[in-house]
Amino acid sequence: MITVRRTLFWCVVLCSVLWGTAFAKEAVALKETITIYPAPPDGYFFYPNSMVISNDSKKVAGVAKKDDKFCIVIAGKAEKLYEAISKDSPIFSPDSKSFVYKAKSKNKWFLVEGTKEHTGFDEIGIIRFSPDSSRIAYVAEDSGKQCVIVDGKKGKVYDGISKKVGLIFSNDAEHLAYVAVDEGKMRVVIDGTEGKAYEKVSTPIISDDSLHVAYPAMEDGKWFIVKDGIESERYDRTGEYVFSADSRRFAFSVRNNDKFFIVLDGKELAKHDAVSSPRFSYNSKRFVYMAIEGKGKKWFLMIDGKKTPNYDEVGIFSFSPDSSHFSYTARLGKKWIMVVNEKQDPYKFDRIFIPVCSFDSKNFAYMGNEGEKWFCVYNGKKGPEYDAVLVPVFSEDSKHYNYMAKRGEKWLVVLDGKESAEYDGVSLPTFSPDSQHLVYLARVGSYWFVVADGEPGLQRFAGFLQGSTPKFETPEHFYILALQLSDLSIVTLEGDIQEK
Repeated sequence: MITVRRTLFWCVVLCSVLWGTAFAKEAVALKETITIYPAPPDGYFFYPNSMVISNDSKKVAGVAKKDDKFCIVIAGKAEKLYEAISKDSPIFSPDSKSFVYKAKSKNKWFLVEGTKEHTGFDEIGIIRFSPDSSRIAYVAEDSGKQCVIVDGKKGKVYDGISKKVGLIFSNDAEHLAYVAVDEGKMRVVIDGTEGKAYEKVSTPIISDDSLHVAYPAMEDGKWFIVKDGIESERYDRTGEYVFSADSRRFAFSVRNNDKFFIVLDGKELAKHDAVSSPRFSYNSKRFVYMAIEGKGKKWFLMIDGKKTPNYDEVGIFSFSPDSSHFSYTARLGKKWIMVVNEKQDPYKFDRIFIPVCSFDSKNFAYMGNEGEKWFCVYNGKKGPEYDAVLVPVFSEDSKHYNYMAKRGEKWLVVLDGKESAEYDGVSLPTFSPDSQHLVYLARVGSYWFVVADGEPGLQRFAGFLQGSTPKFETPEHFYILALQLSDLSIVTLEGDIQEK
């Protein structure tokens, strides 16, 4: 039997506000299967704010108390009891296969990796998994000194490890970078090898191919970029810095003698009154940055060395996935416009938000508002007005798009230009891997249910766990964690989408 405290624990994690959409095609039937999720043990008091869900939405874990001891409960199983469990525990690996947490015993804190206890320290700080989940690194402190533990091996002890910078793994998980502080100096440490000590050091970045490292540093009042151990020219200040996607190019912004400019591949570009946001295209061949110039402080973009018209302000800008198209938002007076490949859309809005390009780079959508009304513009065509519109979403095959909209107190979905049924609440949608199905959660009154391809399921729930979203295992089979109406116990709802 589930105790009142356990019931309250799961009840607190209900999704309070959700949106979503429907995917209407041929009539389908939704077969639903419910499996009871392992309940927390009796006699334990659970802390709702500690609950986390694994990335695959299959595991639920949280901190619990029994008598005067604490433990982690995962998938209904209580782990070892300790004097204390850290508030930021537990942490699941990116692949959801393992978890770690900070525990205290005999006045020492240590990392627990599954059931393996690491060496104890006075404090345990930042914890990081590598992107492939194969490695773990964390900061440990003893007697006021700090070090980094990587794969269970203790690194050199320093006065401190920068909490702001944290621990940075490369994409291939082969390299780890962090900033160490010692005797008033800062240095970047990569795979245990110390870089040169400077007065100040900012966050290092690792290129996508994991072969290059760059970071800003300061010495004698001047800033510069250190890339692969080589210092750039020195300036009054450095700003944003970025590698290209192919890792062969590099750019950063600079302020020097009251002028601003970009250094691209080692070459200083034109000087302006201000610059920001250097960006490469996805194919790494194109380059853009924002600039301000003149008495009127006009904004413009420099795209592949060519200047756009002047504007009162420039907002969001981006390249399409295939790098052939470029879009940006700009303000003229009090109105915002969308510009795609230097062609202005005919519409003027009070605000424009989050332009989105399809994966094949052939379709484009964004949302804007006029007064209290919101619109979605798809491929240059303005849709109907609503009280609210949320971000447009494209299917992976780029053939479909949808956006969530609010009319009065009801939420609906516009899919490929057609409105869905109205609901009191819906969730963010999830397309199947083949883009042929779409699943979302809907609420009518106080009941929640699943909708697949516009077909409501028959099962009703008190809610769905916050952080759990529909996960497809095949194009027709999905699952999600839900809360039973009867006792608020957790269940796994599996859905099979079948043609009628």
